[in-house]
Amino acid sequence: GFMYQIRDSADLERRWPEFLAHHTDFVKALLLYSENHARRKDDPNEFNWHGLDPALLPLLVRRAHAAHLPVTVHVETAADFRAALAAGADEIAHMPGFRPAHDSVARFAGDLAPYRLTDADARLAARRGATVVTTLGESIAYLALGDSSGLDAASRARVLGLYRDNLHTLKRRGVRIVFGSDAFRGSTVPEVTQL
Repeated sequence: GFMYQIRDSADLERRWPEFLAHHTDFVKALLLYSENHARRKDDPNEFNWHGLDPALLPLLVRRAHAAHLPVTVHVETAADFRAALAAGADEIAHMPGFRPAHDSVARFAGDLAPYRLTDADARLAARRGATVVTTLGESIAYLALGDSSGLDAASRARVLGLYRDNLHTLKRRGVRIVFGSDAFRGSTVPEVTQL
């Protein structure tokens, strides 16, 4: 009863009263590789690796804001980050690239461009007053395992460089960054320590 799979606008409209009946404090929407949503949504190999249709997010945000509920959006990529901001999200949960696709660290050896934030992204986040939650600590700790992480030194340095660049880009534009952990049974202390 705490997670709803929404397929289209009619589904959202039908289920919205049920959602509101839970008297929740906020709405969290999941975007996962939204730039490829149409291709991924029906692919069994992408089970659990696609989220809400990004075209529905503006409607969800409008509904939530009309009910005085803030909206947090889970993102994986920079495209997800942009879609969340364009829709009016109040908070972005996770820095793009906080984990590799399918949790396969080998994918971090490839192209990191889909996770890179631009100055324009940061300016929009600042202008919208959006908050960005880090959740990078677990990944940083994993990369600190060295070669046993499954990535060579050059790839590890590139991933850490991506994190550093994204944080600096947001900070330079005055985006509100908060420490947050993705460890369900942990505090933010390891997150702060790793960062």
